[in-house]
Amino acid sequence: MHPEQQANLDACVRKGFAIRLSKKRAKASDVLAAVDKLLRDKKAKTAVEKFRGQLAEWNGPENAASFLKEHYG
Repeated sequence: MHPEQQANLDACVRKGFAIRLSKKRAKASDVLAAVDKLLRDKKAKTAVEKFRGQLAEWNGPENAASFLKEHYG
């Protein structure tokens, strides 16, 4: 996994809507259990809905274009 992917996963775990599993040690049953746990977790649902709203307000393409124009002309 690339460093930015690890950072993104860590952020999702901190926000409460992801579970980190060991790539080397996780079995299919661990993945299924994690998915089941998150689907039943009301706090995780609330957290992911909040994050989805934040992403909807963030205009990624426009922000990227502004950054590039500002820093590189």
